[in-house]
Amino acid sequence: ISYIRIPRPEAVINISGKCNIKCPSCPQGNMIKLQAEGLMAASVYKQVLDKLLRELPALAGIELSQWGEPLMNPDLAEIIQMTEVTTPCTVSTNLLILNNLESVIKAAPSQMIISTSGFGKSYEIHHAGASWQIFRDHIYYLKELIEKINPKTEFIILYHLYRNNQN
Repeated sequence: ISYIRIPRPEAVINISGKCNIKCPSCPQGNMIKLQAEGLMAASVYKQVLDKLLRELPALAGIELSQWGEPLMNPDLAEIIQMTEVTTPCTVSTNLLILNNLESVIKAAPSQMIISTSGFGKSYEIHHAGASWQIFRDHIYYLKELIEKINPKTEFIILYHLYRNNQN
């Protein structure tokens, strides 16, 4: 049996029911009450993680927040640290806020995915309420943190393609 055919369960845990922007292509940004608007405390997350590990011993990865902005959660670095002990974790962010970013980078999640949907004005269309200049500044700040901390994290830019941002 080849490695690729071995089932590897993964989980998504929404540690943030909040987002700082309202993207038209995102259910969180364009639907009323997609999920609870709270932030999951590290103590609650630990209970969820322990249950997952008991019930899915082959758990291959955990994504922290699918529709919310995990950087809004003040416990994110602690959550990353407790997850990485047993399971690789992914943090998906729009990188438009810097709450605890340095401590998050020091916590060294296995992967950090930064979403973007264009440049300049096209970026601001698809990331409603966002600023291209702020995003750009935050990317440069992230680069400085990566050079300073040198984490094991894999950083990925996830570029969403739409008709008006492909050039």
